[in-house]
Amino acid sequence: MKSDNYKITQYSVSSILNYVENSQIAIPEIQRPFVWKGEEVRALIDSLYEGYPIGYLIVWQNSQVRVRGFGKGGTKKILIDGQQRVTALMAALLGKEVLDEQYQSCRIRIAFNPLAQTGDERFAVCDEKHEQDSKWIPDISIFFRRDFSFRQFEKEYKEANPGEDFTPLEESVDTLKEIVKVKIKDGEIFKIKRYDAKDIKVIKDVIKEKTDSEEKEYQKELKELENLEKKDLKLKEN
Repeated sequence: MKSDNYKITQYSVSSILNYVENSQIAIPEIQRPFVWKGEEVRALIDSLYEGYPIGYLIVWQNSQVRVRGFGKGGTKKILIDGQQRVTALMAALLGKEVLDEQYQSCRIRIAFNPLAQTGDERFAVCDEKHEQDSKWIPDISIFFRRDFSFRQFEKEYKEANPGEDFTPLEESVDTLKEIVKVKIKDGEIFKIKRYDAKDIKVIKDVIKEKTDSEEKEYQKELKELENLEKKDLKLKEN
């Protein structure tokens, strides 16, 4: 594929979800059963929380193609790689329903323990156990509502869990809320009427090369910082 037929950009998680909600990006599989299991959704949220990469997305711009449930006119952006991840994020963070194997609408709720220490379970697929344990928040989507108030949440949470150490509470909630700012690489294909597996492979290879290059640059900067810290330590010792 010619390089002028695609571009590599980055969007935050919140931007991508807004694009989907506002019909600026269409998900062709949105009317089909969601194939991911709850545990896979949990793992995705945990990866975002811990700062691990969650891959990339590929969209195809085409004003001619028709997608059911998508607005008419204009240049359509169709998600062709990353549909399950975006659907999982919409389900977990925005509280959107998905279709199960019987084509029935259902919710996948991810529970959150904001007091979890290193080695403790922080996220889980919500079940009756998490519903009954006041330390667990049964549904993380509450933190991403526009009317969410941390101070109100803090007050109610402390009242429900007397005697607990609440030191990590605010930092844990802030870290969770920050995951919508995480940048995801996005490959956009345009100027072509059809795409095939070779086109997608080209985009993936370009993104991988770009990611590897950025990682090398990061490691180089990290090494330089470590060397400066060692020099500074020696000067203080002398």
